Amino acid sequence: MTWSNAWLWGASCGVLAIIFVGAFFLIREATGGGGDTCDRDLRPRESGSVSAQAFADQDAALKEVVDMIVAGDRARAESALFGPVHDFTYVAQSHLDELDPIAAENLCEWIIRVEDGIAAGASDFSVAVEIDHLRGLLRDAGVALGYPRPGQR
Repeated sequence: MTWSNAWLWGASCGVLAIIFVGAFFLIREATGGGGDTCDRDLRPRESGSVSAQAFADQDAALKEVVDMIVAGDRARAESALFGPVHDFTYVAQSHLDELDPIAAENLCEWIIRVEDGIAAGASDFSVAVEIDHLRGLLRDAGVALGYPRPGQR
């Protein structure tokens, strides 16, 4: 095979690969995305309801989690986070989805970001900042659902 034939053969294979990859992404988008986790409600381990008191309780609990991380007690913070506090974020997200799907997806993505950061061994500072941001998103979710912002009467 001459150099020009080999070049033509390689270029043809490259173009075909680009076409197949492009078609895959086009079909994936046309059929409703790629099954993004946040495209469907995330299910908590425990059922729960939303109320002004529930949002206030979770706000206080997330503040305690951040304080534990800042104090260097990450193991205790993770233990406190992965339970009712964690489950409530999913309950709130599913209720928010009915009113504001974009805010619900943002909340979902931050839940997953916190989970991934913890699983990947992110720094204490990074995890604390992400949990504090999640706390703010939950406050906003409570307000969007008609409840007072935690800490305000």
